[in-house]
Amino acid sequence: VGYYTIRVKALGFVETIVADVEVKKGIEPLIVSLGRGGSISGRVVGPDGVTIKDAVIEITGNRGRTTTGENGDFRLNALQDGYYSLFIKAKGYASTYSQQYHVKDGKDLSLPAITLYTGGSIRGRVLDEKGNPLKDAEIRASGLSYGIDKTKEDGFFFIDGLRPGEYYLYPN
Repeated sequence: VGYYTIRVKALGFVETIVADVEVKKGIEPLIVSLGRGGSISGRVVGPDGVTIKDAVIEITGNRGRTTTGENGDFRLNALQDGYYSLFIKAKGYASTYSQQYHVKDGKDLSLPAITLYTGGSIRGRVLDEKGNPLKDAEIRASGLSYGIDKTKEDGFFFIDGLRPGEYYLYPN
């Protein structure tokens, strides 16, 4: 007895939330309709046009993730009507963010090929105030792309797959 918020999830369907459901004594069925939502599909290629297998495609804001198949194709399903940006990364390539796309309920948004370029790297060493190497310090690079590494026993770190540009390094 009381008021509840009901969250319903099913594979291949858009999550549905029903707020302020009143529950009384006795059994009254609650019918919740789930929609299939929309989807985003595309292909990831390198600068030479060759497809990239196992690239990671993430919807920004932790709202979905997938990887590319053998032919570089990907699909993100069961997306609510709304605006989405993608974060794309693959080993040996600079990560990148996409523009924002509008996904409509019941529609597949097929993107043009997303090209990843080989990236640069940043190598450095972290020392304490006495000049001793710091082990396991987490170093983040932030700029046109993003990277992270932990320092080794000798204090060195190596972050690769960065797009050319200016970066800020900071420990975490």
